[in-house]
Amino acid sequence: MHDLLPLHRLRHHPQPHGAPGAPTPAQRTALESIAQGGARLSRSLRGGRESVQAGDGSTIHAKPFHVLAENKLIRVQGTSLLVRDVTITTAGRLALATQKPGRAPTTAPGKAATAVATGARRR
Repeated sequence: MHDLLPLHRLRHHPQPHGAPGAPTPAQRTALESIAQGGARLSRSLRGGRESVQAGDGSTIHAKPFHVLAENKLIRVQGTSLLVRDVTITTAGRLALATQKPGRAPTTAPGKAATAVATGARRR
């Protein structure tokens, strides 16, 4: 019983490292495209600028890519400093499987538009 944190300290205890919150829409899109066909991280010889291309040829933006790498949801592998392969980790697959994107409740747009149109016709 003495190993547990007191309640007043538990409230202020930071989230453990390696337990990220839900991915943002940009991070989720990047993670999904890497999961579908991998990706490639390329570094230019001049200036060391990095670019990430998904397997389908689309570009993955640097900020969500680096957040995914920091949270260990993707793995960058390769011996070359100029071109490296990017794959999704088990933690990344788990994040995709458990954190489905939220969807807004669907409303019947036809009914709402009809009510507005009907109201405009009455005078």
